Parts: sequence; structure tokens; C-alpha cells
Amino acid sequence: MIKDILEYKGKKFQLSTINLDGLFETMIFPIENGVVSGREVYCFRTVKAGESHNKHRDIYYHSENYISDEAIAKYLKEKEDWFNT
Repeated sequence: MIKDILEYKGKKFQLSTINLDGLFETMIFPIENGVVSGREVYCFRTVKAGESHNKHRDIYYHSENYISDEAIAKYLKEKEDWFNT
């Protein structure tokens, strides 16, 4: 498991990537009052280790593309649409 803390506009987030028996999952969770929220604001899944590493690195170095208010709203809308189809 890889964990990093991101900070953007005064807000903190946990970025984590785990290997679930060959399925790599990279997720971002807000940190509220020092506690990691169970409400994801981004999720990426792949079976390719290199692709997972690249995504984690991209998020770490370009976090504004994933944790800006606009990016979070877009992700949550897409997730909602996916569940409603």
C-alpha cells in the first residue's frame, strides 16, 4: 500500500494505492478534522502495475486536476450517472 497526503487550497486529502490480488485501486479521500473520510472523491482501478504507479504519481504531482472543486463535482456526477444506468 502507498499512502500520501495531498493539500489543496487549505484542504487535506489522502491518496492511497493498494493491490487487491492483482487489481490496483488508487483512491482519494478527504481528511476532515484529522480523520480520513470514507467518502471517496476519486477512484481509479487497473490490473496493470505500471499504469497504477503512473496514475498515483500523476495525482501526486498534479493533484489540482483531481481534487479541485470542479474535478470532484465531475467525478461524483459521473459516478452517479454510472450507478443510475
